[in-house]
Amino acid sequence: MKKLFVLLCTPVLTMAQLQSGVQTYFVGGRAYDITTPTNYNPSKEYPIVFELHSFGKNKTQMDDQDIINAQQYISVRPEGKYINLFFWEGNVWNTWKVTDSFTNRSDDVVYITHVYNDVQQKMGSVFNPEKVFVYGFSNGGAMAMKLAEETSLFKAAVIRSMSFEAGHDIPNTASKIPMIFIHATGDEVVPYQGGKGKYSLVSPNFESVKETVNKWAAYNGLSHFTEIKYLAGNPTTSKENFYFREYPHAIHPLYFFVIEGNKHATGNLFSNANIKRAMQRLIKDPKRYGIYK
Repeated sequence: MKKLFVLLCTPVLTMAQLQSGVQTYFVGGRAYDITTPTNYNPSKEYPIVFELHSFGKNKTQMDDQDIINAQQYISVRPEGKYINLFFWEGNVWNTWKVTDSFTNRSDDVVYITHVYNDVQQKMGSVFNPEKVFVYGFSNGGAMAMKLAEETSLFKAAVIRSMSFEAGHDIPNTASKIPMIFIHATGDEVVPYQGGKGKYSLVSPNFESVKETVNKWAAYNGLSHFTEIKYLAGNPTTSKENFYFREYPHAIHPLYFFVIEGNKHATGNLFSNANIKRAMQRLIKDPKRYGIYK
């Protein structure tokens, strides 16, 4: 009887392991997706990126099998709490005072920590906690900063199109990790100079993006920086002018890209696909920050 019990359990244990391609799992009644390379090898160690969607979107927004195949990493995509207001519905990360009320105080740090633990259990010995990173777009960028503040799970972060809520202070228990910030001066949702933006009913009063970047730089003990302006077509084929600021550090540097004009999506050069490539460069070497290299 004991042998039969072991045999019956074996397929269940096997099914718990990661497969190639897209898979959906649940923790605490909430779903998350994982995408592995199509040539996924369960005995191989891969970098893991938690990719967090924007306000109102869902876990499918950040999926890109082609980039995952090319960059050879594992994408983990949790999903914000689904809400249905009388004028709007979608998935939201609880990152601000306004979201605390209409998400019923959803603790997304706890949820994502459970996702992290679930992925670790599924991967077993090939899970390397030193190779787990986070990339967040918009509301997902706010969630990525919250995770950096309240956990030590992630070893680098990319924040696209997001700043802090006005008056926010970084707690002294936050992680000191390499970070990339990307923002457009014409952002209509999270204004570059701060303020409410176009979705004023569901967004906070944002501080300026530079203020948020300066807070993280100060927290990481980074006071020196260099700044360069790149014109369209030099050194890239981009049609966009952008500024690049680097706060150098051997362990936790900070990089800030500012695109002239453009809107919340930040433009073609700073597309999701290119930012995912930059994330992998940052993972391999904190000094290899380049979006365009």
